[in-house]
Amino acid sequence: MTVCLNNILVHPLVQAIDQFQQYFKENADAEIYIASLDVDGNAKVCYVYHSDCGSTDLEFQILQSLVSQAKQLSKSIYVFSVDSDNQKLAHANYVSPTLKECGADARTWAAKVTDLVGGKVCLVPSYTDAEKLIFVQAGGKEDSAQGVGLNADKLEDALTAARDYISTIKL
Repeated sequence: MTVCLNNILVHPLVQAIDQFQQYFKENADAEIYIASLDVDGNAKVCYVYHSDCGSTDLEFQILQSLVSQAKQLSKSIYVFSVDSDNQKLAHANYVSPTLKECGADARTWAAKVTDLVGGKVCLVPSYTDAEKLIFVQAGGKEDSAQGVGLNADKLEDALTAARDYISTIKL
């Protein structure tokens, strides 16, 4: 959702990145960020809705921007966003080289969530070429995956599943 601070509109992406950066400032030794973000499809910014998987470019752009931030910091991340109008749950993750060396895999991590929230894991090759969306049941690379769940009401279960999977990885 777009927030107004001192008559200045703050884009959901700025809010999400600030939240992410603040987390690692307050938790300098943390390796993983798992969170639900309020970047609902109702945000008063331009977005393109994809009826095939129920996601918006806005949601994926924000989630993927956070994944990019995590890559730059060599931190692992799993982020979620609920589209309350369509009752969908967008999610994206990234496994840092440190976690990957310990046996973590982004596709497996995403599958744990997708098992609960339903839907598909999506590979989005380009935000400017929406016609080329590819949908697979367990897609992504070893270090990154994203998807859309059909059951937004399972957000808390999805967050728990994401944490539970990481708890099985020996750091």
